[in-house]
Amino acid sequence: MCLFKKIKPEPRIVPIDWAEGEEREWTPRLRILSEKRIARLALIKKGRRLSAWNSPTAHSTTSLSIFSRKLTPPHHWFNPSDLMKNNSLRRPRRPRAFTLIELLVVIAIIAILAAMILPALSTAKKRAQVKQAQLQIGQIVTAIQSYESDYNRFPGTNDSRVIATGNDYTYGGIFKDANDLPVPVPVFPSDTLVRSNSEVIAILMNLEKYPNGLDTPNKGFIKNINKRAYLSAQMSPQGQPGVNPDGVYRDPWGQPYVITLDLNADEKARDSFYSSIAVSQDPVNANAGINSLIKNTAVNPNVFELNSPVMVWSAGLDKKIALGTKANQGVNKDNVVSWKQQ
Repeated sequence: MCLFKKIKPEPRIVPIDWAEGEEREWTPRLRILSEKRIARLALIKKGRRLSAWNSPTAHSTTSLSIFSRKLTPPHHWFNPSDLMKNNSLRRPRRPRAFTLIELLVVIAIIAILAAMILPALSTAKKRAQVKQAQLQIGQIVTAIQSYESDYNRFPGTNDSRVIATGNDYTYGGIFKDANDLPVPVPVFPSDTLVRSNSEVIAILMNLEKYPNGLDTPNKGFIKNINKRAYLSAQMSPQGQPGVNPDGVYRDPWGQPYVITLDLNADEKARDSFYSSIAVSQDPVNANAGINSLIKNTAVNPNVFELNSPVMVWSAGLDKKIALGTKANQGVNKDNVVSWKQQ
C-alpha cells in the first residue's frame, strides 16, 4: 500500500489577451518537447519516485516544485496567441471595386486610343491590298508571256480570235461609275460583247473544268498540251477575291481583272477602256498619252495603246471606273495597272 497519495496538479488558467474589435479563432495551447527536454523530465520523474520512499515531505515538495516548473512556459512552447495576432489568419478583405468615374475614365482612354489606331490600320490595309493587286497583276503578265513563249500564241479560244479579226481583244467585265451606273468593258471599243477573263485563267492554270464543274476551253489539255501550270491562284467563293467557281479571277476588292491581248500581232495592246481619248489623252499635250500610253497616228489618231502586247489592270479600291474621266483623275486615279503610272 502506497504511503503517500499521488498529488495531482490543479489545472492552471491561462489568460488570453484578445485585441478589441478583431475576430479570432480559438487555438488550444500546444506544448512541443524536444528530445533533451523529454530525457530531463524522465530523470526528474525517476528521482521523484525514489524520494517518495525516503521522505514524504521531500516527495511532496519535489512534486510541487516539479509541477511549478512545468507550468513555467519555456521559450520553445507554441503560443496560440501569437498566431491570433498574425495578420495571415485574418479573414481576407474583399478587393475594392472600380468607381463609376474610374470606369468612365478607362472607357474614354480606350476610345481615344481606338480613334488614333483604327485609321492607321485602315490605311495599312488599303496599302496591303494595292500591293497584293500589283503582285497578282504581275503574275498574270508573267504567266501570259511564258505561255506565249512556249506556244507562240496567246492563251485564248479560236472563237475569240475570230471575233477579234485584226483587233486586240479585251477580257473585261461590267463595272460602275461614280454614280453607280453600269460601265461595260467590252472585247473592243466598237463592240458590245463583254467577256470575262475565265478562259485565259483556265488555260494558264491548266484547268480542264471550272470549280463549278463546267468544262473549260482547255478540256483534254488541248490549249496546254504540256500540262504546265503557268499561274497559281487561290480558289474562292463567288464574288470574293481569287478565282471564283465560274473561273473569273477577281482582285482584292472582288472585281474582275481586265486582260487585253495583242491578237492582231502588232506588238501593241489596245485596251477597250484605256484606248479612249477621253480617258488617256494628256490634257496638256494632245499627242501624248497618260501613264505612258502612245497614240498610233498611222492606224487611228483617236486611239491610245500600250507599246507592249499585254495589258492587265484592276478598278482599284473604289471598284469604279468612268469613261469621261482622265486616267489620273477621279474614280480612275486609283486603278491598278500593269504599265507605268504617272
